[in-house]
Amino acid sequence: MKSVHIAMDKFRDCFTQDEVTQLLRAIVQPQFPTVHTYPLADGGEGSLDFFKTLGWRELSTLTAGADCQERTSIFMQSPDNSTIAIELAEIAGKKQAPATLSGWDASSLGLGIALRDAATYNPSTILICLGGSASSDGGLGIFEGLGIAVLDRSEKEVTHGLSAVAAAHSINTEELTQVRELFSAIDVKILVDTKAQLTGNPNAISMYGKQKGLTGIQRNRATSYMKKWARLLQQIHPNFQPTAPGTGAAGGCSAALQAIFNATILSGADYFAELSGITNQINSQSIVITGEGKVDASTLTGKAIMPVIKAAAESHAQLIIIGGVIDTATKAKITQLSPNTLFFNISQYAPNRQYSITHASEILQQNLPREMEQIQ
Repeated sequence: MKSVHIAMDKFRDCFTQDEVTQLLRAIVQPQFPTVHTYPLADGGEGSLDFFKTLGWRELSTLTAGADCQERTSIFMQSPDNSTIAIELAEIAGKKQAPATLSGWDASSLGLGIALRDAATYNPSTILICLGGSASSDGGLGIFEGLGIAVLDRSEKEVTHGLSAVAAAHSINTEELTQVRELFSAIDVKILVDTKAQLTGNPNAISMYGKQKGLTGIQRNRATSYMKKWARLLQQIHPNFQPTAPGTGAAGGCSAALQAIFNATILSGADYFAELSGITNQINSQSIVITGEGKVDASTLTGKAIMPVIKAAAESHAQLIIIGGVIDTATKAKITQLSPNTLFFNISQYAPNRQYSITHASEILQQNLPREMEQIQ
């Protein structure tokens, strides 16, 4: 008897990760009694929920949102106290930001404040989950939050957002040294959900600037600002490479963290997939069910379900992809990896987008068992 392995990401506006996982378990279990479920994350929104499943405890921190207004947020601490996990989306992400806040003005200030607070718990490792950011400030706000002044040509400290990046001329090296000493015994690791670069192609501004509210003119300006910002970061960390994959994560926060701490950039999706154990549990007799609300080009750049897809393909497992919407070009590329993949596109069973959202559960319950009958 084949075993089923379910590892789903959330469906925005429709299902939480746990809701869709439990729904699918209920649907497939009558046909395939042996069902295993696994949490997923990629460094973006919801990453802290993964650590909760491992029994990590929640710690409160007074920080700032993307609008720089004071707010109380959380990070997680491992049971042995050795590691703290911080999620940018939880502190200063798009979901926390006012609808009127533009990516031009949004700041990563809160992440810097939270990092400084996290250091007081004396961890040996800090994991920084980057994704779902509201800002495109290259991580300039992180400097401010840590207490490192970024100065303009008049040696006046710049404030927030891309206007501050444009004015940035130097970084207070004395304050930088103090922060590095504070973190000298801490291994800082960055878990990213994209391969976007700070500069080069594809870069953070070209990939995500529009969805953060930047106009075409603003994106052009921001791209040039980031090149200048990259040169400043190289002054404080000569080995920093602004065209390295992942340096553009969270509007460039990854770049700032690497320049400040020489932090290691890791694929969040790969990190969490390995931690969940799914990549070691599937084989040629497995049925692997994974998916997310929108399966598109961004899925292929390192989102949560990609390591599951690759593991299923390498194990010659039966792969089933479920999505609210499945992009045709992305479907073709996944099929190249795993030729026998079964795709279940919820939108194809609905007359319009709203119906597919409000009736997604019903569509899955009525149609997925029939589609799975072809699996031997």
